Amino acid sequence: MKSIPPANLCTTDFLIGDLKAPQYAAGLTPKELQYAANMILAQNAGALVLFDQVSKESKKIHAFLSAFLTETPIEKLRNAEQNSPLFYLLEFACAFYYNSGNYLGFGDTKFVPRLTKEQLREIVKENAHVSKLLDECIEDIYDVSGPKSQLGFNPDGCTVYYQPDDFTQSEAEGIDQVLKAAGVRIENTAIIRHADKYEVSVASIEVDEKGQKVGTYNGKDVYVTKGRSSEALKKVVKHLNEALKNVANDTQAEMIKCLIEHFTTGSVAAHVKYSEHWVKDVDPVVETHTGFIENYRDPKGCRCEFEGFVSCVDKNESVALHNFVDSSATILKLLPYPKEYERATFNPPSYNALNILQMTSTGYPIGINIPNYDEIRLNVGFKNVTLSNVLSSVAVQKSVLGILDPSIRDVFSEYCEQVESLA
Repeated sequence: MKSIPPANLCTTDFLIGDLKAPQYAAGLTPKELQYAANMILAQNAGALVLFDQVSKESKKIHAFLSAFLTETPIEKLRNAEQNSPLFYLLEFACAFYYNSGNYLGFGDTKFVPRLTKEQLREIVKENAHVSKLLDECIEDIYDVSGPKSQLGFNPDGCTVYYQPDDFTQSEAEGIDQVLKAAGVRIENTAIIRHADKYEVSVASIEVDEKGQKVGTYNGKDVYVTKGRSSEALKKVVKHLNEALKNVANDTQAEMIKCLIEHFTTGSVAAHVKYSEHWVKDVDPVVETHTGFIENYRDPKGCRCEFEGFVSCVDKNESVALHNFVDSSATILKLLPYPKEYERATFNPPSYNALNILQMTSTGYPIGINIPNYDEIRLNVGFKNVTLSNVLSSVAVQKSVLGILDPSIRDVFSEYCEQVESLA
């Protein structure tokens, strides 16, 4: 592994946190559980969309890893010796699925397994199917040359949001000005430069390969096409239609219908409407949110990746958070900055504690504030959520032990969950 820079080696000896999802799901009614299950299936299907947004090879790596993990006897995986080649491969698989790709969700650095290509091939050599899938991605797994080592615009990094590889930041800025003038929302798009045109590709089930001309940049026509990730989104919508049969109320029904329209047509306006219904769905038992949400891995910071979570509300902890929100008008007056820095009208957010059942994303945060659309945040509102079982997981608890005085680390670790509930 001497040829791989240390910064690109997969983290080792990390902690695995148990979110105890079955424990929290056990409190749901059969109808609520069916709704949650269908939303989980929808977001799992959307993971294929997300893989394609991380790197060209991520979907191939997923095909290899999923086949390896399902076709290898479970006892062999469980008995992997510490720091053995198999152990390092399993760590790579954990990191890959946590980050939904082979680049860090927070940090944008490519990571490769701590075993050599030869050791990796040795592990799977008895399985022809898995070996074939590995052959299709092994060179890309280990390639950290030049811009491949991190995400970004060429020559400092690589990205699948803008193609081909030598696509420049100035091109992206110029084309986005054309799209803005034409009134085209860009959250669920990618841009491809062809020899004779620029293609702005919209993620949608509907396919329009010819596209609509919206302007010209750098002597080339700019077309908006539809149909990127069409097959994966069909599976997403299939499960959303099943979830629609088990919604808790009319607001949730309208919410899911708008989400289906968004994935079917690619209309961002439909997702804005979905977000409006979502904000108005106050204190649901099963809380879920899906779409092209965060722009962290777009080097321009505009285009968003597929993301979704399914959770159930922690009713006891949410009571304390509701009391906090009810006091927000008083608290705001005490903050040490002029009132001019506040919005003209403050709409108190919904604030709940959630226990995550499933999440498709590039890492698990401990809290979320969404939606990101200003027109909804200003005119309708937004939701703050604390992901309680993420925050209280062993992995998160122990990750902060290093900053504590040694004399209190054991006490903190033992009572972390109880202290968090009182905070």
